[in-house]
Amino acid sequence: MKFNKVRLLMFSFILFLGILSGCSSSSSSTGDNEGSDGSNSTNGDTIAIGAIFPLTGAGATYGEMYKQGVDLAIEEINAAGGVNGKPLSVIYEDGRAEPKTSVQAIQTLAAKDIPFVLSAYTGVTLGILPTAERNKITVINGGGQGDELAGASPFLFNTIPLLGLEVEVLVKYLTEEKPELKNAYVIHVDDDSGRSGLNKFTEEFAKNGGEILGSGSHKFGETNFRAILTKAKASNPDLLYIASHGQDAKLVIDQAKELGIQSQIVNTSWTVIPEIVTNPNGQGIIHTSIAFNPAEEWLAKYKEKYGTDQVSSYVSNYYDAVKIFAQAYEYAIENGLGEDGEAIANAIKEIKEFESANGIITFNDDGTSIRQIDVSEIVDNQSNLIKSY
Repeated sequence: MKFNKVRLLMFSFILFLGILSGCSSSSSSTGDNEGSDGSNSTNGDTIAIGAIFPLTGAGATYGEMYKQGVDLAIEEINAAGGVNGKPLSVIYEDGRAEPKTSVQAIQTLAAKDIPFVLSAYTGVTLGILPTAERNKITVINGGGQGDELAGASPFLFNTIPLLGLEVEVLVKYLTEEKPELKNAYVIHVDDDSGRSGLNKFTEEFAKNGGEILGSGSHKFGETNFRAILTKAKASNPDLLYIASHGQDAKLVIDQAKELGIQSQIVNTSWTVIPEIVTNPNGQGIIHTSIAFNPAEEWLAKYKEKYGTDQVSSYVSNYYDAVKIFAQAYEYAIENGLGEDGEAIANAIKEIKEFESANGIITFNDDGTSIRQIDVSEIVDNQSNLIKSY
């Protein structure tokens, strides 16, 4: 069975039917190793890792995608005999995409001697790094894209390309294929990733002869964007670049249409969620995304577990992260590096190149990775590929 990029970029609502299930508490575990008293979840018979995801709140749509990738990888690893002969499990902490809440979460995981933690969101990842470094916890981020993550810590690795690469491709496409769009207004979330989007787009757009007419920021999880959008409309921009996440971006787009803004809306992969792709107001949006061409065997495993072949690259980012941990852990043991977080980080640096669900991942010295970037347009409730870079 052949799968095309259009279908892969579309997210089925089926993915999100379970978002609210299991999210009423702050943490949960996949596996048999978590005691009912919440005691240390790592012992001689099992290996536990941690995951700080937005399981509730405005980022829960993303959190469920991340969790799907983790659970699929752990199920596959354990079916094959575990990690170094031991079952692997995960302790989920609900960081709500909030740095303060996520710092408390990693402190909880550090107290359990967890050597490896999965993270997401730029501000969250930057926020937990000091605790990770003090406790020698390796962190893999598969969702946050702020350029500040490059080289942020010797314990941090990113399975997702950072935002700057997507913005460079977006502006290159606009310059080459849409030269009539000469000016832009930027709306961005007021966090590390949103400011990174603003700064990089401003830099690249100006470098290519474009003019930024103005910008407006908003808090994460805000619901009323009409004041910002009124200012944007008054400037009459050719382009409206939205550097906001998921549900925030959806509301910005809906309210922009309500106010009669006719500007071409552009964004990065943050836009590609079903609430926007299948939204009448989302039609015509031009966006970048990470090229996603997983093997049919992997897709079949995903479909068997979740009942659909409509899958996001975010799922594979976290599937890959767990597989990277497993390979690095075994490498560290075999080569006498130890089994703590520092040993895992050193193993990742020595291995450097890993097979993944979506091709080869090669980590740069600053912990970043590079992937092919696609440019697509949302048409007829689908994200249709225009060009690959």
